[in-house]
Amino acid sequence: MPTLENPRNNSEQPAHGLRWRKSRACDGNESCVETARRPDTIVVRDNAAPGTDPVLDFSPREWEAFLQKTKRGAYDL
Repeated sequence: MPTLENPRNNSEQPAHGLRWRKSRACDGNESCVETARRPDTIVVRDNAAPGTDPVLDFSPREWEAFLQKTKRGAYDL
């Protein structure tokens, strides 16, 4: 089973046709990731290569856990 440390690489499902979003904190920054929703997953890609696959995908539960840890500062450098 995938985890945040070992996400699924969903290269067999194309990333085009999705509505991609990036954080407001990335304003003008080329080093951001973008997210999009599929019916059962949240997908993440590097915005430096927007037309390429693969993307990483997470279940809504995995993504929410990541967001909560991020908000608590678990990944601050």
